[in-house]
Order: sequence, then C-alpha cells, then structure tokens
Amino acid sequence: MSYKMIWVKKSIYDKPIENDDKKVDIKLYLPPTDVPDNVKADFDASTESFIITFQYTVNETGKILFDNPEASMEVGKKTGKPLVIRVKNILSEKITQIELTKIIQTKVENQIIENYSKVSDLRQKGNLEKTKDFLNQQVGELVSAAA
Repeated sequence: MSYKMIWVKKSIYDKPIENDDKKVDIKLYLPPTDVPDNVKADFDASTESFIITFQYTVNETGKILFDNPEASMEVGKKTGKPLVIRVKNILSEKITQIELTKIIQTKVENQIIENYSKVSDLRQKGNLEKTKDFLNQQVGELVSAAA
C-alpha cells in the first residue's frame, strides 16, 4: 500500500462552525491545530477499503467514532478531529472514479450525520462539520490521487 497525498484547501476551515445556541450570536472557529496539513489516500486491496488519513502538525491519540460494515472513522480523543476514515467493501476494479467519489461521500456523510447527535462538545461537532465539508469539496481529488 502506497499513499498518495493532497493538500487541504484551507478555505474550508476559514468559516465559523455552526452554533446551535441561537440565544448568543458568537462566531467560533476551529484552532489551527485542528486543520490538517495534508491528507493521504489509498486503496487497500486486502481489505477492499479506501483509506483516508489526515496529517496534522500536532498528533493526538485516537478513538473510534464509528465502525460498521460500511465505514469506520477514528477521531482525536480530545478534539474530535478526523484521523483516519476507512470506507469498506470497495471493489476497485469494477468502479469508476466518479462512482467511488459518490460512494465515499455518501457512506461517510451518512455516518457523520448519524453520529453528530452523539457528540456534545462544540469543537468536536465543528470538526465533524469540517470533515463533511472536506469530503464534499476534495474527495474527488483524493480518489484521483489514489488511482
């Protein structure tokens, strides 16, 4: 397995995170240490998984946010920043890059939405939102890089 890397569009992280508290109008942003420096991607044929690994200046111990037959996601224990996303059951020889992009977006986004309510910390919720934004904007680049 050899990883291919892309640079992250920092503009994704320039927008404030959504605040559910409508009583107070405060704009909150993720700290610079939660913004990935780059992202690596590859297909692991032995497990039929597409693996996305986020690289940061500051490393953190991870915990599993979700792990099911479709996908798994490891996030930072304290910050909730994404560390590794594994999209499972991908048959790479029978799929186009466009189809793979849609599968990754759909499988991971559905799991993020499902797990969003289980996270109480605003920083961790913000990291989940930004992960979703990243996938919507740059997963096509990741798929192309890993091809």
